[in-house]
Amino acid sequence: MKRILETSTDPKVKNFLKSLGVFILGLIFTAILAFYAKKNHDEHNKQQLEIGAIDIKFRIQSMLSSHVQFSQSCASFFMSSDTITKDNWKDFVEKSKIAENLKGFQGIAFVMIVSNNQRENHIQRFKEVISNDYTVFPSDIEEVYTPIVYIEPLQDRNIKALGYNISTNPLMRKAIEKARDSNKTILTDKVTLIQEGTPNTSPGFVMYSPIYEKNLLINTVNERRFAIKGWAASSFRMVNFMKGVNDQANSEDHNQLQLKVYDGDNISSESLLYDSKNNLNNNYVESNSNMLVLPVDLNGKKWTLQFIQPKITPSFVSMPFIALIGGIVISFLSSLLIFFLINTTTFAKRMAKKLTIDLSDKNNELVTINEMLKESHSELNIAKEKAEESNRLKSAFLANMSHEIRTPMNAILGFSELLEQPELAVEKKNKYLEIIKKSGRRLLTVINDIVDISKVEAGQMEVFISDVNIAEQLNEVHAFFNPESTRKGISLVIKNSLSSNEITIKSDSHKINAILVNLVKNAIKHCDKGTIEIGVEKKEQFLEFYVNDTGTGIAKDRQSAIFDRFVQADIEDLRALQGSGLGLSISKAYVEMLGGGIWVESELGNGATFYFTIPCEIKMAGDKTSVQNVITNAKTENLKNKLKVLVVEDDESSEIFISHVVGELSKEILKARNGAEAVEICRNNPDIDLVLMDVKMPVMDGHKATTVIRQFNKDVIIIAQTAFALLGNKEKLIEVGCNDYITKPIDKDELMEMIIKHVII
Repeated sequence: MKRILETSTDPKVKNFLKSLGVFILGLIFTAILAFYAKKNHDEHNKQQLEIGAIDIKFRIQSMLSSHVQFSQSCASFFMSSDTITKDNWKDFVEKSKIAENLKGFQGIAFVMIVSNNQRENHIQRFKEVISNDYTVFPSDIEEVYTPIVYIEPLQDRNIKALGYNISTNPLMRKAIEKARDSNKTILTDKVTLIQEGTPNTSPGFVMYSPIYEKNLLINTVNERRFAIKGWAASSFRMVNFMKGVNDQANSEDHNQLQLKVYDGDNISSESLLYDSKNNLNNNYVESNSNMLVLPVDLNGKKWTLQFIQPKITPSFVSMPFIALIGGIVISFLSSLLIFFLINTTTFAKRMAKKLTIDLSDKNNELVTINEMLKESHSELNIAKEKAEESNRLKSAFLANMSHEIRTPMNAILGFSELLEQPELAVEKKNKYLEIIKKSGRRLLTVINDIVDISKVEAGQMEVFISDVNIAEQLNEVHAFFNPESTRKGISLVIKNSLSSNEITIKSDSHKINAILVNLVKNAIKHCDKGTIEIGVEKKEQFLEFYVNDTGTGIAKDRQSAIFDRFVQADIEDLRALQGSGLGLSISKAYVEMLGGGIWVESELGNGATFYFTIPCEIKMAGDKTSVQNVITNAKTENLKNKLKVLVVEDDESSEIFISHVVGELSKEILKARNGAEAVEICRNNPDIDLVLMDVKMPVMDGHKATTVIRQFNKDVIIIAQTAFALLGNKEKLIEVGCNDYITKPIDKDELMEMIIKHVII
């Protein structure tokens, strides 16, 4: 007992226990740090899974849509003539360059309907056309046969499919009947292709598009059944189709995900179409950490995509591992340091009895170390709170963007279906059309905001300087928002302090208008009653604009953040979640591009006043608008019913709109669905005055078509229309021979002015 007491009071034992305590505390702190590092690492992996899965789903849908468009083009080709030969079909497929532009298909075939009493004549005919080995199989007696008569490329395993009676396969028969009755492109369930039969047999599917007899009605199911002539069939081995998906640009970004594709809703081995497990890197193990299931739907046919993110084997450079090992090492070194410090202190105390040395400095040193540890812990808490706030803002923004895109899309799709009701009253049709237009404008606003902020961040936003009439700018904004503010019971007023010789300046009118629109829209959203005042006054070499409202106001601690990307004044406020959250960020970017500044003054509950300044170059105002309108109207009258116009557009709704816009100027309007058709029409009609050329089209795009047309017609005016409004696009189009270009969505007045600018009668 005496020895135990002596041991417990031994200074060396006490020093060891103290250093051991420091080591244990360090391990606890390390465990906490490693836990949060692991949590952040797992959240990052989950986000990567979601991003990768959505991207791969989009690629699959895009690939299916592209093949659907080509399948329908094939069906249209067979419906255009009753005398399509094998060589015609081969030439059409080769010129479409489907093998270069679309990957993943096994073969593209024409399936013909043959009645029982025509079977023998049919076999004799195609023995002469194809080969003496041709026959219809299986040869069971049926009322109607559906053999494959043409298939491209006519090589390898595809030759085995010639003559195959596809209706003998229940899954294929179900698909062709559904395609026939619905007049849509339909996919089969999981099948084994007739071309298969090798040890490497792979699941596949077939895509059918109906082909009807010319000049027969196909409005009802019975009419379609009577008019059916055959089907355009595209067959796919699933491994080849997914290789085409994975070979797209940047697809390697997500090749670490395991993807399983199932036919239908059921996830089972029987419905498995594709499994990418063999393509994964070797550093993955079998256990799974994250999984995500997404559906893909095409005309009622559904696939289920199962994405699996396998656990990565421990890496010596992963953050959780670094945090764990680093923390253990630091804890050990800290305990060792404390042990030596304590021993040094003990030794110094013993020496103090002999040398009377003051050890207060050592005590202060220990106190300082303790304070440093406290400060370090505080900084970690602050960093954690900032990270949680950033994650909260990000989640709120993503939820908001999803709402802002899905809400108008839901209205557009929903009311579009309601318009198909034949008994719908005219009043309701007009009401539904107005809702669709409003939803379209709302969706376009969100898309424009995203495009604008992307251009700003990429350094592709340009400034276009022209004469700007400030009074007109204010009046336009007032006229645009006055109906909305009146409905809410808000008085919208203008206060213009500029003199007559200060009204017109040199600046970018589009950006000034966008800034004012964003600020007024924001004020109306956060104001339920009272007054909104839009004002401007001159201060030295700047114009200072302001928008004052009597709304909810902005808390002081939020005012410095509201101009940041994706940040709104109060993400808990439901009204704040209406909009992209990019308006003030775009406004700030525009103001700074024009050489000014923007700020806000507000108190919570007492409204807000947003200010922004822009430099001005004073210029005497001159009214050129009326003169320009007179000139434009005069030229329009001069062009009425005089132009022969070719509209090249693969989208039917866009073609109808453009044809309507140029209708009053045209004596004749020709139409083409792709660049190849446009080239042929221009060869046969050298007197065409104007070509309105879409850029993105199947078969042959607008760039190639313009290049070919310029080889034999140097004079025709070609105006391109495109949805890709990026820097450099105009130069590329002008380089291949276009006279000008206009971006979608197309503004009617802008298109008319462009036509008048280039066409001289």
